[in-house]
Amino acid sequence: MNAPTSLSVVALFENADIVVKAVLLLLLFGSVWSWAVVVDKWVRLRGARLSARVWVDRAAGARVAEELIGERFGADSNQPAGAVIAAGIEECMAIAEGNAETLGERRERIERAMRLALSTQLRLLEYRLPFLATLG
Repeated sequence: MNAPTSLSVVALFENADIVVKAVLLLLLFGSVWSWAVVVDKWVRLRGARLSARVWVDRAAGARVAEELIGERFGADSNQPAGAVIAAGIEECMAIAEGNAETLGERRERIERAMRLALSTQLRLLEYRLPFLATLG
């Protein structure tokens, strides 16, 4: 007759087959990694939200582009909202070929640059989300 075994998690793990141990360790690693991704996403999205609020307030208070740029422009352009505004400002300052550009064409060019920067920033914020979906 076999001695009764404990039903604790450690005892069950110790008595398990090597395949079961490997699967349990893989699941433990996946859980830890997914929580790390969740915390990273929370921190990044919170930072992006706060940065967007700062940039909205700054844009609402600016009367001319120079006020929007300010002396902190280079330091803030690494945040998502700052990068989108920076792309628009850079495109606004760029001179089109031939200088025969209408106001509508210029606006369209600036909007295209800002949309491209926005999609790039969204891709960066969505990094590792497919991992969470796969693990889920």
